[in-house]
Amino acid sequence: LIPALQETLSGLPHVRLLHADFLKLPLQATLEEVFQGRKGCVAGNIPYGITAPVLERIFSGKHLLRRAVLLVQAEVADRLTAAPETRDYSALTVFAAYHGRIRKVLDVGRHLFYPPPEVGSTLVIFEPGSDLEATVRDPARFFAIVRAAFAQRRKTLLNALAGAKLAASSHEAARWLEACGVSPARRGETLAPAEFAAVANYLSEPGSA
Repeated sequence: LIPALQETLSGLPHVRLLHADFLKLPLQATLEEVFQGRKGCVAGNIPYGITAPVLERIFSGKHLLRRAVLLVQAEVADRLTAAPETRDYSALTVFAAYHGRIRKVLDVGRHLFYPPPEVGSTLVIFEPGSDLEATVRDPARFFAIVRAAFAQRRKTLLNALAGAKLAASSHEAARWLEACGVSPARRGETLAPAEFAAVANYLSEPGSA
């Protein structure tokens, strides 16, 4: 496609064609060079096989963005925007909520692609910034707790935290959760993002562990 794009876009002075692997591209330096101190927008049809790492890179550069408009697999769009206690609610949902706001815009039918894919697609808009990020004191601990909670969905939070070695014992995990007002018998899929933040923040307090 590069030769065709070079020919098609050659007369557009404000378009720069960069042929590169997005996952290896020095993203922050590239965005700073392109946007020159201003916040910009990113748009793309994400290859469905690498959706998660592409989203992680976009999230990592969110401080340089006003928004990202992305075409993703319909199933991924459902996970990005799911509510707690639903089938599609996952660690990805919570991570996305930490980084900003994501909303569905448009479902795109398979017949609009050639050749038609086996899955449906949805256009989503990501806008950086969330109240959740501002409240989390230790992002690394927050992400570790979320990953542990969803690693085995049927496990209770008590067993998930102890099993992931985030707590020395089930007794310690129970004490932490009860101190946050969260029942140790709950599963990760029932916690709202703000509740995960509350647990992570409690563990970040001196003397809590």
